[in-house]
Amino acid sequence: MHRSRLWILALGTFALGTDVFVIAGILPAVARGVHVSLSATGFLVTVFAMTYAIGSPILASTMGSIPRKLLLTSALGSFSLANIMAAMTPTYRWLLIARVAAAAAAAIYTPTASAFAGSLVPTALRGRALATVMAGLTAAIVLGVPMGTIIGTLLSWRWTFGFVATLAGLATVGIVIFLPETAAPEPVRLMERIQVIRRPHVAKMLGLTILWTMGAFTVYTYIAPFLHQSLGLSGPETSGILLWWGLMAMVGNHLGGVAVDRWGAQRALTLGLGVVAFVLGTLHWTATTVFGAIGAIGLWGISGWILQVPQQHRLMKLVPTMPTAILAWNGSATYLGMAAGSALGGYLIHHALLTWLGYIGGGCEVLALALQFLWTRTMPSTMASS
Repeated sequence: MHRSRLWILALGTFALGTDVFVIAGILPAVARGVHVSLSATGFLVTVFAMTYAIGSPILASTMGSIPRKLLLTSALGSFSLANIMAAMTPTYRWLLIARVAAAAAAAIYTPTASAFAGSLVPTALRGRALATVMAGLTAAIVLGVPMGTIIGTLLSWRWTFGFVATLAGLATVGIVIFLPETAAPEPVRLMERIQVIRRPHVAKMLGLTILWTMGAFTVYTYIAPFLHQSLGLSGPETSGILLWWGLMAMVGNHLGGVAVDRWGAQRALTLGLGVVAFVLGTLHWTATTVFGAIGAIGLWGISGWILQVPQQHRLMKLVPTMPTAILAWNGSATYLGMAAGSALGGYLIHHALLTWLGYIGGGCEVLALALQFLWTRTMPSTMASS
């Protein structure tokens, strides 16, 4: 029974993950639909990520006293309504408002669902419970994004948002029917959360998360027009590429855990950053053929997703007394990187520099790699060798 409840929560994170990543696959169609440029459409990713990054610690603190089931249903229901609004909006302005609303709801749901999952099982099973809920995000990359892109190509981009709204609606109904009522946990005050990043080396490590995510999303946000220009790929073909990227991301996520256990977090991060810097920096040359694009994007999926596990491992070692808070900050840093990367890519697109996406994205990864070497040398020996 516990596992079925966890999968209901995972359906919610599946909807959220699809919403975050699918925009890359339908970007040109959305731009045409609301009569704006590609760079303006890419700003939808920026505003979503900024809202999530800034809103997550604030909303988690202000809504900490609300019962968990009520908070989950309210957040996911609001997320579903925001996507219905996005599907029906007649103008870009209203689409932008819908994305802000969806991001705020997602910023409430994700950490609440993780905490709720941990309360449903014995302490010894808590890790697997959290992994089950977060598996929804990984599944979104592999299944949700290609499905949403195909729906947007065959029907309309509005149906893609409708697809996400339906998933979130089903998860909301499941939470109402099957999940038990639980009391709200003791809330963590906003100032307590903020003080975590004042600890030695924490801000540096979060800056690294921002930088490498920025490099990735400079390219990922505009991968559809990039592949169309370099190879002439259409929507269904782009869906296949995104599916391949998602499958390789799953492989990379697994290898990240193996690499930490065998080599330590520092070496795993260095390896991952080095490979992803090379892949993005040479994408303009490798993506000139279909097989070249498949190879490069597959390697990007593996190397890019190797990074999260060792980074989380390192941050939890830096702040062992408040692991939830530091991982929440890492999530905010990830979304800040998404916002910065999509904004940077939008700037390049606006100035007709589509072919520069890989160079600039790879440059961000090179800078992250350089800082990784520099900051590792300044960290305590117990951290540097971990």
